[in-house]
Amino acid sequence: MSRLTKLAAATFAGALLFSACSSKESGEAGKDQDSAPATTSAPTTTAPKATTTIDTSDDEGLATSALIGTSDLPPGEWSAGEVDSSTGSSNTASGDLLKVASCRKLVDDRDAVEAESTGRASITFSQGVGEEVQISNDVELWPSAATVEQIGKITNAPGFQTCMSDALAREMGDSGDVTATPSDVQVTAFNVGVDANAAGVDFITGATVRFSMDIGGAAAGGVVRFVFIGSGRGLATVSLMAFEVPGLTQAVDLDSLDLGKTVRAAASNLAEITSSR
Repeated sequence: MSRLTKLAAATFAGALLFSACSSKESGEAGKDQDSAPATTSAPTTTAPKATTTIDTSDDEGLATSALIGTSDLPPGEWSAGEVDSSTGSSNTASGDLLKVASCRKLVDDRDAVEAESTGRASITFSQGVGEEVQISNDVELWPSAATVEQIGKITNAPGFQTCMSDALAREMGDSGDVTATPSDVQVTAFNVGVDANAAGVDFITGATVRFSMDIGGAAAGGVVRFVFIGSGRGLATVSLMAFEVPGLTQAVDLDSLDLGKTVRAAASNLAEITSSR
């Protein structure tokens, strides 16, 4: 695995901490905005608490079945990685978020945020000789919709951009997988261009993270676009990442990659597994 690919993996490991704790959306499709993330969402209702009637025994299988495939990706040649799945985790990414001061103050239901997930699955698709572009899809389920509702509230808060910037910089700096010093981390709202009501989910929100880094003395730039989709007790994350190292990688034009089709597929899959469960 190249140093660039290792860095990509390390960055995704940090960035995807938000796959269990995040969401946003606003403005003209495909463009970054300076305002706090705005969500296209269905009318707000109080999410039901977990009950003993919810069967979570097959949540790993449900999460896996909700993952997108290569036919759901933007045009181009994509290579699919292996599916990674588990029955959930007590070390939730939501809990990790609470380690960051700017994130802790956004939480109004700590128990929901720290709840153990009951099933998760993820897959990453790559494009380019050096895997310069990657699209990742993560799906996670909890016993109660209260957790996902809380995630939506946190990431729609005015201070979420600061929270995300602080948490991502902290995670990247502590990755230890490859020497990389992130700097100039900037988080802006991103309009996904997909309506949550039309997609049959509770919320669809997005953010763009741009940062610079030093890889063993070489300057590089990175961009990650996150789309968070909430439905019932499930959360799906679609992440688009691109790296550019002058002289080593091909130039990447993220604006040419329309995530609309991918997000709609991820939302449809998530709604299917959560609508009656």
